[in-house]
Amino acid sequence: MKPGIARVRREEPLLSRGRAGTPAKTEDVVLYQVALSEDDMKKLVTDYTFNPAAKTVTLNSYTTIDIERLLLITNVTDNIVIYNFADATKGGTVQSNIVTLIYNTVTMDAGDSLQIYYNDIDESDPTRKYKIADIDPTEGDSYFGYVDKYGGWYIKHITTTTVRYVKGDSGYPAAWGLRADPGTEYDYFYEVF
Repeated sequence: MKPGIARVRREEPLLSRGRAGTPAKTEDVVLYQVALSEDDMKKLVTDYTFNPAAKTVTLNSYTTIDIERLLLITNVTDNIVIYNFADATKGGTVQSNIVTLIYNTVTMDAGDSLQIYYNDIDESDPTRKYKIADIDPTEGDSYFGYVDKYGGWYIKHITTTTVRYVKGDSGYPAAWGLRADPGTEYDYFYEVF
């Protein structure tokens, strides 16, 4: 199973609530899926202009794009991959928001349907470097622990009405152990980050 995707069968609980065999509540599953989806920044681009004669695809919803973030362009009408970051014969170049393809598209139609995946990372997001480490869907409260590769961490505490954070540069296991402790001081996102 790919990271960030949860497969759920109705007869099997996705998450344990602390006792073996006790299924998670629906809201816990939703919170679990939301927490994992924050790591996945792959975006399906639907606003584009395809010019097969010029071998270009313009991503209209962007003013500039980064070629290192362009993942895949497939002509789904013809079932042909026309850009793949991992294939030198299906690469391209970028100027502003226009991708010029190596692949020869001159026999394709401008009205063909394309499937375009772009890694849409928000560089200003201070949480982008963290990955999910722990999940605790406690009754009425949920906790999500995130770590980075240098030992930094933050914990997101979600209640039925609030979302608060605490973070540190080291000592994640101890912090996770104290996540529900009344002495742990959670605060608003803009205060913590």
